[in-house]
Amino acid sequence: MRSNKVTTQYKLCSRCKKLIPLQRKTALCNECFKKERINYINTYGISNRKREADKIYNDNRYKKARTECRRRANGLCEVCYHFGHRKLGQQAHHIIKVLKGDDTTHYDVDNLVFVCEQCHKAIEGMDRDRLIEYLEEGKR
Repeated sequence: MRSNKVTTQYKLCSRCKKLIPLQRKTALCNECFKKERINYINTYGISNRKREADKIYNDNRYKKARTECRRRANGLCEVCYHFGHRKLGQQAHHIIKVLKGDDTTHYDVDNLVFVCEQCHKAIEGMDRDRLIEYLEEGKR
């Protein structure tokens, strides 16, 4: 008679040699995986880029530019307004990305568009020319 017992198969963590379930997608145990992830972030500077962006967003020059952008748009999403809708904006979007620009673009009101969350997702990654093209397509 057969037993309904399921046997779990194991493999060794490639780093510390602990036993881990064979079904695990990575070759690392949880502890080693976390260490590798931290090492990856530190090596490739993901946390450093975020720190650089945070410095810009917390700078008084940016806060002033963001306030001016909101004032220019009367608190409305500039993209929705362009398409004939009146919806409150929530975020200032950099046309030239923070990590690609410099001090002349980070704090320039003309590089900011006040948008709602939905429009921010739609225009994320567009450069200035593509954004203008997108707005012109929508008006037709």
